[in-house]
Amino acid sequence: MGREVRSDTKMRTDSRGMTLIELIVTFAVAAIFMTAAAMLIAPATKMTLHIKGMNRVHNDAAIIMETVVNELSYADSYLEDGAADIPAIKLSDPYPPGDAYEGYYRQAAYSDKGGNPAVISVTSDDDTGGKGRLQIVYDAIKSDDGTDTEIRKEIDWSYGKGLYRDNEITLGFRKKPDKNIIIVRLTVTNMISEYSYTQETNVRCMNMKAEKIVEEPAEP
Repeated sequence: MGREVRSDTKMRTDSRGMTLIELIVTFAVAAIFMTAAAMLIAPATKMTLHIKGMNRVHNDAAIIMETVVNELSYADSYLEDGAADIPAIKLSDPYPPGDAYEGYYRQAAYSDKGGNPAVISVTSDDDTGGKGRLQIVYDAIKSDDGTDTEIRKEIDWSYGKGLYRDNEITLGFRKKPDKNIIIVRLTVTNMISEYSYTQETNVRCMNMKAEKIVEEPAEP
């Protein structure tokens, strides 16, 4: 009988469950692990977002530069104020002295490979918040029968805001001395992280001789 009583006592002792102190210690240890995990996850998440932002900046730069290069590579003569055909690419609106883009111009006027007069520049600001975006404006086309009938309205082309998101661009053009080459400089900046990426590309204008690419200085 005594042996059976001891067995029952041991069974009751083993099945008593966790005490309050053991429960508190368990929660404390779990809290320490959760805090440590949170401290690791937050920087990792921030780094992931930063890398994604950097990738978007580089992707935008590649898309925009490719567009500009395609336009200028096949650029031809352009029309100015209804005048006769002027065989030139005109770079105008220079950046001011002291600017990071000093020596570059904000605009390039030309005709595209389809013969449409156009101007490449970057938007400043408008009601849609389209600041710092690539813009190509194609002139309206009028009939040449003397009636000035508008065949096609002016086209203001740009990539949608979905491409840029929080990115803005700076764009500059400069002629390479004695060459039919335009140096294109592009900076894409993420306005939240302030990360920016700058690249330069030499664009050979295959339809232009060197003397036909002109730079228009600022008015005095």
